[in-house]
Amino acid sequence: MLTFNIPDMTCGHCRNVISDAIFDLDENAELSFDMATKNLEIQSEEEISTLELAIKNTGYKIAHMAQVVQAPINQGSCCGHCG
Repeated sequence: MLTFNIPDMTCGHCRNVISDAIFDLDENAELSFDMATKNLEIQSEEEISTLELAIKNTGYKIAHMAQVVQAPINQGSCCGHCG
């Protein structure tokens, strides 16, 4: 899951322009917009740099980006060290 902070994203039009750009790359992408924080969460198989470029090509700047990597679930214990 990637989170992009897009300071200039202020309305539904912004959301639609960015959505169209991402869906042009990956029609199966999952997008979640939080207009209050100006964050966009993307779940996609596309490369980070490709997604970043698609957003920038729409005319929006990215203030910062974070990637959340989910660790695989270890069956039977909490982290693998407990046994």
